[in-house]
Amino acid sequence: MTLHKSIFLLVFVLIPALLFGQVLIEPPLEPNRAINFPDTPVGEESVIMITVTNNGNMQCQLMLNQPAAPYSIDNGNLIVQPGDIGAVALTFAPQQAGDFRRELGGTLALGIWLSRVGPVTLNGTGIEEDFQPEITIDPVEFRVAVEDDNGQVEEPLIIGNIGNEALVGEIEIPNLPWLAVEPDEFRIAEGGELEILLTFGDNWPDNGDYETSITINSNDPENDALEIPIFLSLDIPRFVDRVIQLRGGWSMISSNVDFSLDFVDDEGPDMQLILSDIVEQVLIIKDDAGRFCAPPFNFWGIPHWETPKGYLIKVSEETELNIVGIQIPFNRRINLDMGWNMIGYYPDYEVTFGNAVTELVERDQLLILKNGRGQFYIPEFNFGEEIVITSGEGVMLKVSVDCSFQYPAEEE
Repeated sequence: MTLHKSIFLLVFVLIPALLFGQVLIEPPLEPNRAINFPDTPVGEESVIMITVTNNGNMQCQLMLNQPAAPYSIDNGNLIVQPGDIGAVALTFAPQQAGDFRRELGGTLALGIWLSRVGPVTLNGTGIEEDFQPEITIDPVEFRVAVEDDNGQVEEPLIIGNIGNEALVGEIEIPNLPWLAVEPDEFRIAEGGELEILLTFGDNWPDNGDYETSITINSNDPENDALEIPIFLSLDIPRFVDRVIQLRGGWSMISSNVDFSLDFVDDEGPDMQLILSDIVEQVLIIKDDAGRFCAPPFNFWGIPHWETPKGYLIKVSEETELNIVGIQIPFNRRINLDMGWNMIGYYPDYEVTFGNAVTELVERDQLLILKNGRGQFYIPEFNFGEEIVITSGEGVMLKVSVDCSFQYPAEEE
């Protein structure tokens, strides 16, 4: 090889290589390299940007051949000035499922110098889109606390569908009189949501804590049966009716309910309101402090009924006193003064004299206990301990010191 030919080859090969080294292409378009697209659903497309950074001092031009379908480029003739950055969008848009391998090549021009680009391998996979619904729920559980019986309690449950197919289902609820769901069937379009109302009430159970659940069945293949826990806590004041039987003459009575508002004024349970239905039969009512009311003379020396107390009442004929209120807990403590006390009886079940005041007897504080029928119990001699106290009665007892006690629970 002559010297002139060697110099020409050196200039023709090395100078373009040095010049083209000033142009950065990402991803590299070099032979034996590959550009890998993510798996793309049929009918959709994925795009990879090819950037050209011109770090030289001459204009560069990237000329790419249009690849075979399902690949395409939107700017196959890109010119980038010195110091600038340009980009070409390479798109993969499969129209059917399968693996697609194609080649991409072209030419890079820098001034008068040309260089081959590629070919690089384009790899992509077209996939059939998986059409299915996907359920969401809010909230994931319910905690309902009810302290006032003011009617039904409604709680919303939001069911959503973030899938790409309609969500269809139904809601199963336990057979409980205090729980209802509306609607109990649903169809929710892609991207939609529906509000379901859970209704608590109408027929509340007894006060206490309850656990149950509802089940949402749907065509979501991942969550075809979702269980939604429900925690219900009830502490509702329960109004009860009480009838106190009064024989003609004297009786000792008491109330084991805290009176409803129908019997209460601004300061407490009003004696006139409580006795209003039988006021014509009441001759006198008095407490253990010597105060009294005489309705025939419109004298009301006892303005308010105190539930810890018992009362002596005299009526002209046999009758009954009807009252309404909230049941007093059987074990609410009653304070006693040394000496005689006339007190109320809180339980709604029968208890014998001996069992009613066991606490006082064990402390050796009770001297005598008696009722309005003249029966009595003397613990020192175990006399009269089997006499029974019933709801509505009052009792008198004498204790040796100031103290307190509570009635026992009902025996099983």
